[in-house]
Parts: sequence; C-alpha cells; structure tokens
Amino acid sequence: MNGFDTNVLDFASAIKEALRGNNDETFAYLFEIATFNDLQEVDGIFIEACRNGNLHPVEFLHNKYGESLSISVAITELCQNKSITPKHVDIFKFLIRFSSLSILDCQLLMNWACKYHDINIIHWLLDFFDPDIFEIYSAIYHAFDTHLTTDRELNCVVITMALLHKCQWVSLDIQAVMEILCHKESILVMGM
Repeated sequence: MNGFDTNVLDFASAIKEALRGNNDETFAYLFEIATFNDLQEVDGIFIEACRNGNLHPVEFLHNKYGESLSISVAITELCQNKSITPKHVDIFKFLIRFSSLSILDCQLLMNWACKYHDINIIHWLLDFFDPDIFEIYSAIYHAFDTHLTTDRELNCVVITMALLHKCQWVSLDIQAVMEILCHKESILVMGM
C-alpha cells in the first residue's frame, strides 16, 4: 500500500465485500492494514460476517472487540435469516456463549431446523435450552410444511418423537398437531 493514503480508502466496504464472497484471507489482509476509529464500522463488519456465515472472521472480531459488538443483534438477524445454513448455525452456537437469547430467537431457529429436517440442530436445541420454551405446534407445522416423500415423512416421525419426548404437551398442542397430520394425510406419524 506504499504511496497511497489509506485514510481515503473505504476499507469497511471492501471488507464486507470480501465477507460476502466468503474470502477469509482477503478479510484478514484488509483488516490488518485498516484503521478503524469508529466502533460502529467494526460492528457493521461483524454483523455482515454473521449474516454471511463467516465463522473465522466472527471469532476474530469477537476476540479483538468482545462485548463492544452487537451480539444480540447478530443473533436476532441469524434467527430471522430465511436462507440459514449450517455455517450460520455454527455462528449461532458460538455467539450464544456470550449473550442470552430471546424465546423468539430460539423458536425461529427451531422452526428453521424443523422446516429443513435438521435433526441434529433440533436435538441440540432441545438439549441446550429448556424444551418447554418451544411452541410445539409451530415446530411441527414447519416440519410438515413441505411435500412429503417417504424419507421426509420418516424425518417428520423423528422430529415429532423428539418433541414428544422432550416437551410438555397440552391438549391444544395435540389437537393442532393431529389437524396438521390429517391435512397432510400422514398416516405413518398418526400411528405413533
């Protein structure tokens, strides 16, 4: 960077672009030569890293700036992300060690896990949090909100059994779930 006034370069935008391209090396290089006097800029980069599922930059920024970052905002954005991937879940697992979650955030993540039949995340959520915070009807609805092939229906059985085993059910939950099963004609699950 010799010969350039680095103060006129927009490092924050360049770093965010590197994060969107999942280029951790470019992120690290740009962050090393950049100078940030505004913590809001760093926070924006942190949120962008979370939004794009970049765990290494998230860990790096958290190690460097810690509690100054908007961790709860990042968690909420992750939970509201409609195209969440396992990379986003890894970030979620990292961040919850430093912040408390709202029940809404937990439910949003449970709904995502049920919708995409991610059994590992469902079990992790049920083990890591008090299972009774989850709205069973919503979780089951998301599990069955898809075209059911035989494999997907078997996944729905596993999801329903996990929820039955860990959560307290009230008669309204049972009635609502039975309505979903009848609507989807899921005889396999109704026979449980």
